[in-house]
Amino acid sequence: MKDHISHERLRELLDYNPETGVFTWNETIAPRARAGDPAGYLTKEGYWRITIEGCVYFAGPLAIFWMSGKYPEGQVVHLNNNWADSCWKNLREITYSDGELSQNMLRELLDYDPKTGVFTWRLSIGARARAGKRAGCLDTNDGWRIRINKRNYRASRLAWFWMTGEWPSREVHHINKNLSDDRWSNLRAGDL
Repeated sequence: MKDHISHERLRELLDYNPETGVFTWNETIAPRARAGDPAGYLTKEGYWRITIEGCVYFAGPLAIFWMSGKYPEGQVVHLNNNWADSCWKNLREITYSDGELSQNMLRELLDYDPKTGVFTWRLSIGARARAGKRAGCLDTNDGWRIRINKRNYRASRLAWFWMTGEWPSREVHHINKNLSDDRWSNLRAGDL
């Protein structure tokens, strides 16, 4: 996020309790934002949102910013999968830049069943990425794609990486030509 509140201004306006994850206003800035009141509101998706000087923030990333002084660049996950729980011990920033997605990081986020070829989310990291839910979306021309930290991955490549610990140097092919069938027994790297 490029244009966000400064760390100094954030701490002027809000207090954060790392034990409870609750933000409270340090000063009265509006009739519904009085000093000592909890800041923000709970969305229908279960996230706490806080509006500060006309900008809307999620409580999880804001808590990391409040505690560390650095606004998170990656995805903020709630380890107990309760998005309303922004206590410090429940938050974790997961960052991946191109080529940095390690097998351990992948396994923190996703489960893969080699028999069915299905990936499911282990952690809830967004409204569409909820723990236990199938990961990704089906592109009829390209098979299953899974979005991690603003990057789309083919499920077949993730399956290869999941199983071997190495990114395939060549294309991953589906033996039966069905691009939505990511069972391990159906995948081969290289030429068919």
